[in-house]
Amino acid sequence: MTRSVLVVIFCAAMAASACTFTLPSNSRSSPSSVASGSRIGGASLDPQVPLPSTFPSDVPIYSGARLTSAINYGSNGTTTWGMEWQTLDGVDKVQAFYTAKLAAGDWSLSFPTIANGAFSATFNRKSNSKVGGILGIEGASGITKISLALTNGG
Repeated sequence: MTRSVLVVIFCAAMAASACTFTLPSNSRSSPSSVASGSRIGGASLDPQVPLPSTFPSDVPIYSGARLTSAINYGSNGTTTWGMEWQTLDGVDKVQAFYTAKLAAGDWSLSFPTIANGAFSATFNRKSNSKVGGILGIEGASGITKISLALTNGG
């Protein structure tokens, strides 16, 4: 699957609220150090949603970030996840975390770009080139949003 198709799927999926779902309370979830709907220094994070049980456990998740949007789509043996986290930490700190984590272990980071205070990159699994995604990090009004689209091509 090409990166442009992945971006289209991710963008469409993030807008399709009908694709959201809930999971049992024992599912793996993103940690959150801020209560739902709370405000800190004028910034308000969106409510937390559960992490899909099928989301790969070795994909790095920024500590303390709140998962605010999560969907997945499966077809013909391929699964694509569209995720968004929010944190009150700055873009630079979040970027440093993902740059290190997605360039280590079974991951490879490619095409990192910084423009207008935002960061984006693609990443792939070293052991299976059919697993990869796109990462975007941007900040506004004291909130940093981490957008991740991941496709597992089987």
